[in-house]
Amino acid sequence: MNSKFLFFSPALRRGLIVGLIAALSATAQTDTTATESGEARTDRLLSAVGGRNAWARVNVVIVEATHYALTAPTTYDNRIVNDLTRPRVRFEGHAPGWDRWATIDGDTGTYRRDHEPVVERGADRVASDNEWWAANLYRTLRRLAKKDPALTSQSVGEDRLEVFENGQLLNWFRLNEDGAPVLYGNNDPDSSGTIFGPLRSNPSGIRYPEWGAGENGAFRYRIEKFLVNPLVDDETFAIPDPTK
Repeated sequence: MNSKFLFFSPALRRGLIVGLIAALSATAQTDTTATESGEARTDRLLSAVGGRNAWARVNVVIVEATHYALTAPTTYDNRIVNDLTRPRVRFEGHAPGWDRWATIDGDTGTYRRDHEPVVERGADRVASDNEWWAANLYRTLRRLAKKDPALTSQSVGEDRLEVFENGQLLNWFRLNEDGAPVLYGNNDPDSSGTIFGPLRSNPSGIRYPEWGAGENGAFRYRIEKFLVNPLVDDETFAIPDPTK
């Protein structure tokens, strides 16, 4: 999902979606004539992205990226501090004349626009951002690596992997012959998926897609920096006060 959406209202997020590719809908496919088990396909995915052991050790990631969008600002810098162990995230985006911050911490959240004061987020916005966190790519890879008992995997056709949480679709992937993810999505019916570029290695041992693009053309991003398990504290997840 384009992280810029997290700064806008749910209605505006839907309006920013410019197309829907029905064949790649997040709805679970019914053709299950796969040649390998869900577990085997999951193993291939994890092997391609650095291995089960490497991802099982990941607790926090900080991702800095350049984003390109259809709507203003069409280019902006984005930084996300993501605690994969619990719903605690700090988002920020910056472009000339445009600055945004947002946080979630469980069932609470805060928001800041430009030089305006930090305000509490509404319950609906916090719930929406928690849904984004629940299906976040890096969190799902970590959970698969740790063999989270709440998750089950299903192979569909020649290259699709579907991940379910307690029987409900959480994420889906399409994998190439090497097991690397080339397309990814969640259970959002308005999302046609994210196309992934080649994998980049990280000193932690994991590998991650170095760029992504909305399958419908709504956004693109290029990762500039990817930190794994940096030292963080409460201040890391706080929004700076414009009055100080």
